[in-house]
Amino acid sequence: MTSLSNIWQSVAVQESKVIGIKPIKLSLETGDGAEQAVSFQAEKERSEQYVQDAKAEADQILTAAKQAVEEQRVQWETERQELVEQAQLEGYQKGFDAGQQEGLQSYQAKIEEAQNLIELAQQDYKATVEGSEDALLDLGLKLAEKILHEKLKDEPESYLSLVKGAISDWKERSDLRLYVHTDSYELVLQQKEELALLTGKDFDLIIMPQHDLPAGGCILETKHGRIDASIDSQLTVLREKLFEIRREESL
Repeated sequence: MTSLSNIWQSVAVQESKVIGIKPIKLSLETGDGAEQAVSFQAEKERSEQYVQDAKAEADQILTAAKQAVEEQRVQWETERQELVEQAQLEGYQKGFDAGQQEGLQSYQAKIEEAQNLIELAQQDYKATVEGSEDALLDLGLKLAEKILHEKLKDEPESYLSLVKGAISDWKERSDLRLYVHTDSYELVLQQKEELALLTGKDFDLIIMPQHDLPAGGCILETKHGRIDASIDSQLTVLREKLFEIRREESL
């Protein structure tokens, strides 16, 4: 059975293959303009810690669910043993009541019935475990998404870390249009001078509100195309990668 923490690590190794999606970066802005300009690394480390916390909590849910599945398996095993013992007892009792041969035949029939029930229980257990893996993986992702969105709601300033992270990872040196959620437009616009330091003085930075972007939305546009660095887009790609690894490991 694959733990969620191992799957997260597998995704981290494959992340370099994802084109057009930038790592999630969230943190709380602190300090004045001069201090902020030199604190990007600290902000990046704090934002990565938020995501790690979300992953850890999701992994705890997975561990608890696995324990519940194991307890169910133990219960099935106990019931199986009781059924075998009951079959033996009934078989011997009938042997004494109706003759040894008839009792042995009844005993054999009970044993076969027990074996059939055991096989069905094992098949049901396997299907339950496989279904639980997918369900728990989906639950972990939803939990991570909830944690990230709640942080954006409780600490609007943390949206700036996502924007800064997207610009910092932007490798193409040219004029840049930055589309942000309308609720965050004023906040981002106030930091335009600081953000412009990330793009370089030789390039123009234009910040535009976009009403149809979801909360946490962030799109970078250059003359060569667009990069979607929104939280939802990143989580969608992460979900696809995780389930792809899950399918490969279940083969």
